[in-house]
Amino acid sequence: MPPDDSPAAGLTRLLIADDHPLVLSGMETVLRRGDYDVVSRVREGSDVLDAVAEHNPDILVLDVNMPGRSGLDLLRALRAAGDERPVVLFTAMITDEALVEAIDLRVNGVVPKEGDEMMLIECLRAVEAGERWIESGMQQRVNRSYYRVRNRGADPLERLTPRERSIAALVARGLRNREVAVEIGVTEGSVKVYLHRMYEKLGIETRVELAMMVQGGQPRDR
Repeated sequence: MPPDDSPAAGLTRLLIADDHPLVLSGMETVLRRGDYDVVSRVREGSDVLDAVAEHNPDILVLDVNMPGRSGLDLLRALRAAGDERPVVLFTAMITDEALVEAIDLRVNGVVPKEGDEMMLIECLRAVEAGERWIESGMQQRVNRSYYRVRNRGADPLERLTPRERSIAALVARGLRNREVAVEIGVTEGSVKVYLHRMYEKLGIETRVELAMMVQGGQPRDR
């Protein structure tokens, strides 16, 4: 059989799903200019799996919020069925909890709708190369919230060493770094290093949030 010399031959085949017709049309235009073959356009989340079976795309680009089934629902269903083909979530809004679940489900890319149109192409290029691509602001949210979301309901202070818990208790009493240093017998600089490490472990940014954790509250969601 002679090789297929049609315009789409050799191009990465995409399924795109979004419940807004204008978004779908705009996305398809951008993707075709980027030398992708859009083999299926879907507006209802409940129709995506049938379209996947019919068209066998290489990569799925899914809106997070769609009628029927959300992009996250579909990612969950694909992975549960053993389907590891790349999935990119294209979203105007996504919670920290949904981001963390998407990471756990081995999502391959997350792109905000408000981003530059070439951001989606950049993401797809990385995914084709076997990389995970998450927009920088969303990646920062994942970094801040991953352990907090994964360990919700558990005592977050259990992740701290005994020395760090002592520092947390002193911060909760309202002591400044210099006073904490005197109490535990280290330098003020060492206290700052301890606090930075503690913030990273706990997924927080301020001593106020640390004090709230010690006192039994929860740090605010961002």
